[in-house]
Amino acid sequence: THEELYNAVKHHVENTILSLFGLEDGVFEFIENMLPGNEVITLKMSTANLIYHGIKNINNFNILRKEVPPMNAIIHLSSDPEDLYQNIILDQAGKKVISCIDNKATVKDIILSTKLDRFEVLKTVCALLNARIISLAQEVDLPEELLKDFIREIPEDESGPVVDPALRKLTDDMYKKYENLGYYGVLGVKDNASPHEIKRAYYKAAKQFHPDIHFQYADDSLKNKLSSIFAYIYEASSTLLNSQKRREYDRTISFKATRYINPKDKAFAKFEKGKVYFDIGEYLKAEDLFRQTISYNNKRPEYHYYHGLTYIKLDKLTLAKESLMNAYKLAPYNDEYIAQLGTVYLRLGFKTTARGIFKKALRISPDNAMALEGLKNAGKD
Repeated sequence: THEELYNAVKHHVENTILSLFGLEDGVFEFIENMLPGNEVITLKMSTANLIYHGIKNINNFNILRKEVPPMNAIIHLSSDPEDLYQNIILDQAGKKVISCIDNKATVKDIILSTKLDRFEVLKTVCALLNARIISLAQEVDLPEELLKDFIREIPEDESGPVVDPALRKLTDDMYKKYENLGYYGVLGVKDNASPHEIKRAYYKAAKQFHPDIHFQYADDSLKNKLSSIFAYIYEASSTLLNSQKRREYDRTISFKATRYINPKDKAFAKFEKGKVYFDIGEYLKAEDLFRQTISYNNKRPEYHYYHGLTYIKLDKLTLAKESLMNAYKLAPYNDEYIAQLGTVYLRLGFKTTARGIFKKALRISPDNAMALEGLKNAGKD
């Protein structure tokens, strides 16, 4: 059955990856290529989970010797939600080690408290450190209940992880209003909230909306909404935790209800601002604004086109290809979009595909200079 085949392939791939952690020496070759788009089986795996269990599979202490922290080192849970709330399935040893972390316990204390084999505890500590779930540096002081409930079970059916209807509703509701809430509102704090209250609110919001927590879901619409929401939450917390930025925000904020603005109008405003940053060479800012533009309105081909141009400037060619492909799908007879897509394929090394794309552009506009130059550089069939 499909489910049996999926589980067998996933098990085989996981075992192949996990077996690499026991190697003490070796060489590798990295070849950048396009991700397959229409595989029969597409696997979504958590990097943190593979790292954790790969290290736990190591049975040679010499491999881990350099990774083991001193016995008197105090262990802390990570202060970064992006690390803490990764999709990871802990074994019993991992859960026991986590339960002993109280910002005071040393590695030696944890060994004594868990009553586990010493090597098992050291492997677990190394695995948690490399997965960035724990740290040797204490950076924040937050309530224990916010830091210790990140271990969770995700229901699955034969098609994969099942999206909790409550999560979908929570996300949809927040997506409709998050910008209108403002920085204080999206975090659910008062305008006189202390830094500690803001940090606490940020953690609570991260547990709900951080896209990395929900990466395993196949619903792209849900993940895009989560990404937009969390980007705003992060922007809110970083602004309010910076005293100068907070004062500036407080001076400009209006605490009256914000009138409804049509998403298409928001998209156009973001797009025009993004083009300004693009023209002055501020490509990271431009990319962020074009991404926001598309989150409001993904039906305008020029929005995807400029997003693709920005990715080219940032040398993120695979992402550029995807954006330009979206532009092409919305405007299949725009020779400029097609020619630009061809140049990306050419830079990625796909000369045959690039030639076909350039020829398509030239059938629409025989004098397209970019297509003519690209076809020349792509060589003969």
